[in-house]
Amino acid sequence: MLIVCNNICITILKHARLIKDGSMRLYSKLWIMITILLITTVLVSGSLVGRYEFNLAEQSMKRNLMNVANTVAQNKTVQKGLENKEAKSIQAYVDDLLRVLDDVEIITVADMNSIRYGHPNIERLGEKFVGGDQDRVVGQGESYLSIATGTMGRSVRAFVPIYSNGKQVGFVMTAHMYNSVMAKQRQMEKNFSIYFFWGILIGGFWSLFYFPGHKKEPVKLRTQ
Repeated sequence: MLIVCNNICITILKHARLIKDGSMRLYSKLWIMITILLITTVLVSGSLVGRYEFNLAEQSMKRNLMNVANTVAQNKTVQKGLENKEAKSIQAYVDDLLRVLDDVEIITVADMNSIRYGHPNIERLGEKFVGGDQDRVVGQGESYLSIATGTMGRSVRAFVPIYSNGKQVGFVMTAHMYNSVMAKQRQMEKNFSIYFFWGILIGGFWSLFYFPGHKKEPVKLRTQ
């Protein structure tokens, strides 16, 4: 889109150079038209690119949540811990994972009654899972994503069932805080604002530099 805009501006300026001296009002209109074209192009292209980049980051975050959830669900320590109703080993495994993961802020392991056996806050162990979005993983053994509010706030969540010896014994929920997601979006919007400012500034100077009316000498018609 920027290339198309550049070509249009060059065409306008080439035609502007064929105008006789004294048509400063027309020159001003052309400059305003070019400026509006630059602003529109930067706004549209920046908005599209910004949305595309945010969607990529969001999809990457969701895939990461699901991958970590699957890893936890396949861990033998977690499977046996749920089967034997033993939380100590599960909590130790959850703590180790949270220390090395950046994009996963919450890991909760619970049994079929939604009782927690692993959680970022050890004081929450033995309590019931909060959020109300675990019904599908408990009742149907589904793996899915959702957005809900738990004890640590609103978050983007991934659910995966946990099996031991062919029987579902519980589930794991991995999550990324929703305010962290929004913070990333705000940062992208901030970056876009900076790019927009510099794009308009550079584009404005460019149009002034190449604009035929900014020169004092008259613009003469070329002889054929």
